[in-house]
Amino acid sequence: MTKAPTASDVARRAEVSRSAVSLVLGGNAKKARLSDETQERIRKAAKELNYRPNAAGRSLVRGRTETIGLVIRDLDLIGVDPFLLPLLKGILEATRDQGYRVLVESIREGSGDPFGDLMDSGRIDGMIVENPNYGDKSLRRLIKSGRPVVVMGSQGLKEEVSVRIDDFKIGFVATEHLISLGRRRIAHIAYAESGIYAVDLRFRGYVEAMRKAGLPIEPALVTHANFSMESGYAAMLDLLGATPLPDAIFATSDAVAMGAMAAVQDAGYLIPRDIAVASVDDISAARFFRPALTTVTSEPYASGKLAAEMLIELMSGQKPGNTSALVDTRLIVRGSSVEDYSDDLLQTAREIRATK
Repeated sequence: MTKAPTASDVARRAEVSRSAVSLVLGGNAKKARLSDETQERIRKAAKELNYRPNAAGRSLVRGRTETIGLVIRDLDLIGVDPFLLPLLKGILEATRDQGYRVLVESIREGSGDPFGDLMDSGRIDGMIVENPNYGDKSLRRLIKSGRPVVVMGSQGLKEEVSVRIDDFKIGFVATEHLISLGRRRIAHIAYAESGIYAVDLRFRGYVEAMRKAGLPIEPALVTHANFSMESGYAAMLDLLGATPLPDAIFATSDAVAMGAMAAVQDAGYLIPRDIAVASVDDISAARFFRPALTTVTSEPYASGKLAAEMLIELMSGQKPGNTSALVDTRLIVRGSSVEDYSDDLLQTAREIRATK
């Protein structure tokens, strides 16, 4: 077995001391007081030897854990909410080259100070909080204390650092699209219960689009799922009991929408002829579903990468230039809402067959 390269090996190749290697590769190059040329020689030697600093040793040098916490509502959601994987991929993309590890944690509602306790546990240096309840007292205290926290969404605090999308606009645009197709009984399936920033704002966008079009909000056509496809299926079964039936569905996540579409089709109805569907997220499966899913992008990968970059700045004692980053989104129209939609995937497949 080949012995792994050490800091001493890098020092010999770069012709510097071992402590200089530790400081430069540990992120404390300023303390080393070395020229840019020498620092570059150390990094080059480390790359040539395929040397990676030991995480525990680097933590001792910096006095930190070198670990970022990603806080989600429930660890079980990793298996049912496809939004989380590209979000995590974006975070890992930003942290990998900086030498940080990512710890995924969940915090359940209850008494005490769960966010503060996690930050003080000594396991993480900062945290990204995804999909928290709006107005969470523990999270708000932590943000106000000035600790390194990035919120996905918002807590409405002037002190917060956040990455968000325009959830109100998303709800409005998706609903307006369905209205433009002549749909009038548009049902709303939220991906979770009220009280979550994105859930509430997407519903408000739906309400405003309906109001602007002069359409009533029917309580019987408004319901909630619980993140998963299964919960979307169950929510849609309830809506299929309405009289008359809804002629369109705005589901506020792709996973919930896919479950709802399965329920519609199992009941013998056609999509979009009988019931059109629009959603939010544009997960990778959305364009492969049949019919392909009309959806508004939520950019989880870009949001995760940006949140991690902002958190790294906070942990290094710097304030990000933009403390409230807004990620762009767009409506992608596919076959779940427009019957004569031209499927790019099928066209590509035809072109491939034609060349064989």
